[in-house]
Amino acid sequence: MRNTGAPAWPFLALVSVLLLAGLPPAHAGGEAPAPVSGFRGVRLGTPLAALPRLEPVESRGPGRLCYERRDDDLRLGDGVAASIRWCFYRDVLEAVEIVARGGRNTAALLDALQAEYGSGRREGSGLRGGPLRVLWQGLDASAWYGEPRDRELAQARIWVHEPGRVPRAAAPARPGQRGAYAPAPPPAGTLEIAVPKRVRRGMVARVTVRFRGATAPASVHVLLPPRVALQGAVPEARREADGVLVWENLAGGSASLKLELLIGADVPPGASPPLQAVLFDAAGGRSEATAALVVR
Repeated sequence: MRNTGAPAWPFLALVSVLLLAGLPPAHAGGEAPAPVSGFRGVRLGTPLAALPRLEPVESRGPGRLCYERRDDDLRLGDGVAASIRWCFYRDVLEAVEIVARGGRNTAALLDALQAEYGSGRREGSGLRGGPLRVLWQGLDASAWYGEPRDRELAQARIWVHEPGRVPRAAAPARPGQRGAYAPAPPPAGTLEIAVPKRVRRGMVARVTVRFRGATAPASVHVLLPPRVALQGAVPEARREADGVLVWENLAGGSASLKLELLIGADVPPGASPPLQAVLFDAAGGRSEATAALVVR
């Protein structure tokens, strides 16, 4: 299984398992279901055998594998995606994940999703380096677009609410009608980040990420802020692009992850860069935590 190094940052970000069977539609009042049923003509619920030239790139627990297509067309209108992953549960397509880097490419990704699903519901402005999320909910599937820090990095995910089900197609939203809010996954136990009260520029800060009550196997993704670098971690983390640390297949329902982080000498005094973490478990849960590194 090859590893392409595509980031799996946790701003929502990355829901590896969503078992939302039985949840009622979470449409906001007056909003029609978004026409979410797949991506680029490939419907969620499609069997693995129907998609040729796939190579496995990531395992996400029993029965769950993500693939990338050889010679895939990564073009997105005026831009290009860094990666497109096709994720299957028991050999049935349950999600598509797209990563884009660079302002032109992230804008093209958002344009492509809005052209297919409608305007969606926005959270955050995406201005001045702030985060942005756009969400769409269909009858049986939803889609999400997120920028964790700024327009230089974005990820999208299209997923079916009930793995193995072929989603019904909803009628396109009427002009001026927003796509509805996507349903939230259940929590994956408790997650917390312990940081020093103050950290010094050019020095190492010791940070602990703890979780408990998760259904094993669990995984944790940590997004480092700019100008903060990992010096060491116990247990060892996989380093992805764009400051993402990943621990996968954690066997216990609780664990403590020890990190040594080097604070850049050019971080201005008084700054409070955020450290973000997300916990995923085998029951489809997700929990998030954020802590500020207050620089002296």
